[in-house]
Amino acid sequence: MPYLLYVNQKGENKVAHFLRNISIGRSDKNDILLNSEYVSRYHAKIYQDIDELYYLVDLGSSNGTIVESEAKHIKKNKYKIYDNLTFQIDQFSFIFIDESSDSENEIADHKVEQTIMNVNHTKHKSKYLDNIVLVNEKMIKLYHTVKEIAPSDFAAIILGESGTGKELIARLFHDYSNRKGKFFELNCANFKDDIFESEMFGSKKGAYSGALDKNGILLDAINGTIFLDEIGDIEPKIQAKLLRFLDYGTFYQVGSSKLQTSNARIISATNLDLEEMVKQKVFRSELYHRLTKITVTVPPLRERQDEIIPMAKYFLEEYSKQFPWKRPVLTKSAESELLAYHWPGNIRELGNKISNAMVLVRGKPIHNHHIMRCINNNKTPATSSICEMERNEIIHVLNIYNGNKTKAAKHLKFSRGKLYRKMKEYAIT
Repeated sequence: MPYLLYVNQKGENKVAHFLRNISIGRSDKNDILLNSEYVSRYHAKIYQDIDELYYLVDLGSSNGTIVESEAKHIKKNKYKIYDNLTFQIDQFSFIFIDESSDSENEIADHKVEQTIMNVNHTKHKSKYLDNIVLVNEKMIKLYHTVKEIAPSDFAAIILGESGTGKELIARLFHDYSNRKGKFFELNCANFKDDIFESEMFGSKKGAYSGALDKNGILLDAINGTIFLDEIGDIEPKIQAKLLRFLDYGTFYQVGSSKLQTSNARIISATNLDLEEMVKQKVFRSELYHRLTKITVTVPPLRERQDEIIPMAKYFLEEYSKQFPWKRPVLTKSAESELLAYHWPGNIRELGNKISNAMVLVRGKPIHNHHIMRCINNNKTPATSSICEMERNEIIHVLNIYNGNKTKAAKHLKFSRGKLYRKMKEYAIT
């Protein structure tokens, strides 16, 4: 897959991947935005023809495009380009890299900080986009879908396995919306019912043991966005209050009879099968339909093989700022090992293993045996034994209650959402 290396207005090295074409100009409708009066609104583009050759085309710009390697000044013309060819538009220099060639580790060699593919660099760019690697076609489509539907006020739900980056997608929803308020995140699995209710809806002092006067996120997030992660873990009482808010925009603080209003937008996420939970009557069908007016799914990392190496390099770049050693090189053997692994923990696990490997090598090159060691560290007999014991206990309790998940969850002191998650994790049917 080809990409362009260039330096933006801030003097930062950037990389822009593309599929078949990429546009450059002063208009924010281009893939790469160059904010200079000497750059035309639609200055140039690169495209691939039917013979799979790449061409640089000047789109009739006022000041032309210079192919530096051959001192050619092309204007209203096209030029066949090849790997490592450089060209210049105004003071901006570009290098065309064709990954189908034998060029090695161009991103590292040019000290590029991250990979961004075919994303419009507009004035309204999300600050969280810098933390997202976009290479995979599914993820690019997802990004553009979120950007297009973000201005809506409908509730939205983000589906996907744990560790796939659902929080960053939620932040994109907020950043590309028209909302001027703040972004808040609340993990539904981290709180007991009364604490979650107080955090979400607010409370009055003395409403329950230890309760204090608290606004609650719904009031703090007026004109903003609330991201409810692990939405499948909320209990029936909270589900009813959340449903009322989604229907009418109103709610009561815990311990208060005063009706409150908020226009906060709800973005939720889960790795559970909510439809199945609705069938099992552990999740309200009305709430399910309100939450899923907009549904997007983040694919697991194993379905985004083309993003594994760019992500690994992104983590190397980011984590090198935290360690005293120089950024280590990821060898081809290490890359092969990363690609061969199935990454059940997705991006979160990949970042963890890269960090572990960096500690192992302390600035030296990372080889396949370093990656293998980091991956296998999680597969200790003790860990496997604990997981097996927990799986057997869950099966035993389910059998006691003839498969009644509500009673089993209560016996195990799990929320029903946690029980469903454990059953999915341990493949208990």
